[in-house]
Amino acid sequence: FFLDPRGYRKELTPRITASLLARAEGLIAEKRSARAMSALNQVLAHEPSNARANELLGQMRSRKLREARLKKLQRTAFTVGILFIVAMSIAQGVRVALAPKPFTPTYPFGPTDVTLANVSWPAPPKVVFVEPRVLPTPESPEPKTAVIITPNKLPTIRPSPELIEVAAIVRPFGYLQVDDAPRSAEALARHALKLSPGKHRFTVTCELCETAGRSVTLDVKAGDEVPLIAPLKPSLVSFQGWSDDARVRIGSEEKTVKESQTAPFRLATPPQGNPEMRHRVVYSISVGGAVVDQGTKYVAPGRPLVIERGAP
Repeated sequence: FFLDPRGYRKELTPRITASLLARAEGLIAEKRSARAMSALNQVLAHEPSNARANELLGQMRSRKLREARLKKLQRTAFTVGILFIVAMSIAQGVRVALAPKPFTPTYPFGPTDVTLANVSWPAPPKVVFVEPRVLPTPESPEPKTAVIITPNKLPTIRPSPELIEVAAIVRPFGYLQVDDAPRSAEALARHALKLSPGKHRFTVTCELCETAGRSVTLDVKAGDEVPLIAPLKPSLVSFQGWSDDARVRIGSEEKTVKESQTAPFRLATPPQGNPEMRHRVVYSISVGGAVVDQGTKYVAPGRPLVIERGAP
């Protein structure tokens, strides 16, 4: 530098310019405009007529103008959208306010304000004409017709029967509906009811029951405990792992292992009901008349069960 300052500056300036231009291009690619502008200013300080620096400055100005126009368009679209929503809300409010209200007449008494149970209103009185038996004679005048009015009896009001307490025992548990009343809110094993004496229809349903449930009609009296059964969905049970000709017995039904795979055992709710919300499978397997395996399994209602040999 001290030997030839002008030559040193002449060689150093292009290097600094090239380095700053490369740094500016990288910063522009990274969208760091402030640092890129600082690097370009340093390039122009060393070489005011640098074409590449002026070109990059022009590109940055153009991009800023595009971004400004895009932001303006976004603000305009947002404003138009809000104005449209407000206008539609106002129009809907005006339409609702101007809509005619339906006329609803009011009566001093509603249909449920006065209730008369078992009332028979009287019919109009009957008029009976009775012809008196009078023998005509030359001296007697013509017989007159007698009119007898027989009034009807006054209406009789029968008092409603008193309610009795009845308990419904559902095995294992379920929802209960009596006649056409709404279904109970909870699925219980014991439902405390207050009913009128006589016959009633009881319908039991549950989450794992058949769709139609089970309905029975019973004659109840005070203090009765009505036994009801929740009809659980049936389950299909099959076996595998034993020889195909091995005999499988569940209750009174018997099949081979191969037959159970094509036509599984069908477990339904027994007449006495299930003590739990599941089916109990008690099976025994015999080969040549000798029992080789037996056990007890449980299956959820409506789900199939495959019992494999050696499985826990």
